[in-house]
Amino acid sequence: VELGRLDLAFLEGLTAVEHERTLQCIGSGPRVQNINNALWSGLPLAEVLEAAGIVIPEGAAGASLVGADDYFAW
Repeated sequence: VELGRLDLAFLEGLTAVEHERTLQCIGSGPRVQNINNALWSGLPLAEVLEAAGIVIPEGAAGASLVGADDYFAW
């Protein structure tokens, strides 16, 4: 069931915010802790969907995103 579409113009019209997050490398282990901070810019997906008027049905168990080039993520 398609709930909506977002285009580049819509996304570019949103105001990005910065979030600082601490990330740990997947290769870290007990002896080598590869941890650092990153400054991310953008919006949480929930805020993007809300701005687009897209409502996720109650009880939804997942979502898939499909790009204009047919790239998809589940």
